[in-house]
Amino acid sequence: MQWLAADGFERLQAAGKIPADEADIIIEEMYNELMNKWPGHKVADYAATHLGKINLQKGNNVKACAYFCWFLMNAEGQDSRRMEVVRRVTEGCECRDCGSARSTLRQSSGQGGNNNE
Repeated sequence: MQWLAADGFERLQAAGKIPADEADIIIEEMYNELMNKWPGHKVADYAATHLGKINLQKGNNVKACAYFCWFLMNAEGQDSRRMEVVRRVTEGCECRDCGSARSTLRQSSGQGGNNNE
């Protein structure tokens, strides 16, 4: 249900039928609910990366970083292309979550690392 609601509001927003600021609130709420209910599902992976992208486009870099970190910590499987994009985006961030996410990324790619970044 959350997926359908978020997708529907994205389509309404793209068609100019609802103001972006109103649609964004509902889209983010629905995707967050989806991420919380089904964190290991590929739809939750999409929601996290999509919310990260949306927030980057708006200049909300810290919020975007949080979504990308969630993705790195919870993603189903190891899609190296998506993980590389997220690694590059979070490279300059000093938050604890990004440090843990980068360590996880290094470990999954065989580079080693620790959580003390």
